Amino acid sequence: MKLLDHIAKMLGYEKARHVREILVDEFEERLGKDRPENYEDYAIAYGQVVWVYACVSTIATAIAGVPLRAYRKKADAIEEVSDSRLARLLSDVNPHMSSYDLWEATASFLELSGNCYWEIEKDEKGVPSAIYPMRPDRVKIVPDRSNFVMGYIYEINGRSVSLEADEVVHFRYFNPANEYYGLGPISAIRNSIIVDQYSVAYNKAFFKNGAHPGGVLETSSSLSDETFNRLRKQWEEGHKGSAHAHRIAVLEEGLSYKPIGLSPRDMEFLNQRKFCREEICATFKVPPALVGVYEYANYANAEHQNKAFWQKTIIPKLRKLELKLDNSLLPKFASETDGADFVRFDTSAVDALKENENVKSQVQERLVRAGIMTINEVRRRENLPPVTWGDSFGT
Repeated sequence: MKLLDHIAKMLGYEKARHVREILVDEFEERLGKDRPENYEDYAIAYGQVVWVYACVSTIATAIAGVPLRAYRKKADAIEEVSDSRLARLLSDVNPHMSSYDLWEATASFLELSGNCYWEIEKDEKGVPSAIYPMRPDRVKIVPDRSNFVMGYIYEINGRSVSLEADEVVHFRYFNPANEYYGLGPISAIRNSIIVDQYSVAYNKAFFKNGAHPGGVLETSSSLSDETFNRLRKQWEEGHKGSAHAHRIAVLEEGLSYKPIGLSPRDMEFLNQRKFCREEICATFKVPPALVGVYEYANYANAEHQNKAFWQKTIIPKLRKLELKLDNSLLPKFASETDGADFVRFDTSAVDALKENENVKSQVQERLVRAGIMTINEVRRRENLPPVTWGDSFGT
């Protein structure tokens, strides 16, 4: 027995071949691994905090608007597959949703919870026939000592459905504190969201209660109760409320109107909301101009922000989704005619990226003209089929 094994046995440590074998206890193998808390809170924040909704919907609609295409490798060529069962499934995901709806839900769940689960329905031959996104707050992972994941439990209204590991595709963001459940961007800004919610609630109560007067009527004379009440009633009837805003005021002799501006505390309150907004946008990696904030942007700047959004935020997310599908969905199509070798999102129609495409095409043209690459080599890089005349240099 090795010395370390002997010491471990003396100390009562469990011997395991792999790390994953000690990640799971017997209770979790039977009932599933507890979900992280706050999923429902984050869903509520999506519906109540304007900047969370704006950022998540901006990301989700951007991803949903990019078509996903399937490709197959043949010898030294790559061709798009549009007539396979996989391609048809990605286009027509289920009877109740479009592919746009599926990707919008997928991206939204990922941003809000760090997780998205697809239930993969299969036909009588075991081939995937429909995809349904599942709410992350209703899904519990059942871990396995040997295969990491044994399956999933979907819970709703006290009822539960067990799903095999092969029936689910689990998209997740990296979570340093959990090997099974992902961590969404919204978790990092929880405190900012709470502060913003409190600020909105305070502001709502402030205006509802009318606690802060817009100004005061001043006089150096002493007013009787009757005169005081009469003046106040006349002023409120003539100037209170949005319907009476900007009316000309006629004051009695000896009266003067003194407006009351924002106090330093009020200004601090407004700055706090602005700070929360910037934190939320930064965490989701959504430039301000894309959620309607043009405080620091002109036309050129806004265009640059849109380009940066696609390059730094959307493209990495698309790549993550592609690789997950390559590894988890495509192997479910055993037949070559049913499936494909890989999938890729087609961003060629995205205006913000077209300038990059123009630059890339110019570089490729120079490489071909200089005899460094053939046309077919360039076409393979772009996932395009070869042409019969494209293998000679300098074409």
